[in-house]
Amino acid sequence: MVKGFVAFRILLVFVVAVSCVCSEKQECRARCKDGRDGRNGRNGVDGVDGRNGIDGFCGKHGINGTNGIDGKDGRNGKDGKDGRNGKDGKNGRDGRDGKDITRKRNWKECAWDNISDGRDNGLIKTCSFSKSEQSTYLYVQVSSNMRIVNCDACCKRWFITFDGKECTPVAIDGVVYMYKGKGSRYKNLHRPRVIAGHCKINKSGRVNVGFNVGNCRSYPPGDAHTGWNSATRIHIYEMEPPQQ
Repeated sequence: MVKGFVAFRILLVFVVAVSCVCSEKQECRARCKDGRDGRNGRNGVDGVDGRNGIDGFCGKHGINGTNGIDGKDGRNGKDGKDGRNGKDGKNGRDGRDGKDITRKRNWKECAWDNISDGRDNGLIKTCSFSKSEQSTYLYVQVSSNMRIVNCDACCKRWFITFDGKECTPVAIDGVVYMYKGKGSRYKNLHRPRVIAGHCKINKSGRVNVGFNVGNCRSYPPGDAHTGWNSATRIHIYEMEPPQQ
């Protein structure tokens, strides 16, 4: 009976204590405010990747964008290797026949028989020639008998003129020189001789080609004679310009 009474008193004390605790909690809640939120906890470990979803439907084509600005030219690349030779092409058709543009030769010869001209200086003969073009040349060749007589260390010169003037920068001429030819060594040798050359004549139309005789430079003159007992000829040819 004593044990039962003790137990009853313990139970009663517990109930009173619990009631006081509950009452204090309710009064605390009525009087106290909520505290601040605590700090976020650390990130958890990543979960396992889920399975791939099903492919969606294809979308519509978008509108074309505006062309961008041209970029700067790149550097030149290295030369590539030579390609292989291509196959020969087919032969083309034959062309039309060209026109014949062959120049007709324009030439003339003046000839005299036995002129036997004894002058020592001056114009011997003239041959007039009609030149067709301004850009062409004239080729002249003169053949005749030319001699000097009865003199020592003497010289005479035969030359060509065009309208009274010699060719420049180089004349068309020839000389006859005799070292000993008088006294005991007297000589009167008639010899056939030829002088020839080309000259640029900057004109078209009539050109008078002259055959002349005169003195040599730096030598005494001699007794000249031209065209003895034979023909004298002046050949004239109009020629195209020479190669460069």
